[in-house]
Amino acid sequence: MGFILIAITIILFYIIDKVILRKFNTPKRGWKWYKHDHRGFAILFYVIMIPIILIPFVFPESNLFLVFPFAGALINILFSIEKFIFKRETKLFINYLFDAIFWFVLGVMAYFFLI
Repeated sequence: MGFILIAITIILFYIIDKVILRKFNTPKRGWKWYKHDHRGFAILFYVIMIPIILIPFVFPESNLFLVFPFAGALINILFSIEKFIFKRETKLFINYLFDAIFWFVLGVMAYFFLI
């Protein structure tokens, strides 16, 4: 049952993301590596990523299906703040904020349905 709800949530968020792209006329991000607009945010990104990458080595019993969505939400909030401060006119911060919400909801659902 949980897998069905997670799949429905992913499809629903995909559709909502396409609506947001059309409504706010934001450019597509594509599948390329994220390019930071400010050096301070790049350093903060790597400072956050290093502990996330080290979690499986420090806590081998940790469930990465529960850690990864919350890490994705945190990273997307950081990207959203960076785009809001430095490139507000592109409105990409809306996409990153929506992605953060998606990852958070997915993490909560995974926590409740996969445990």
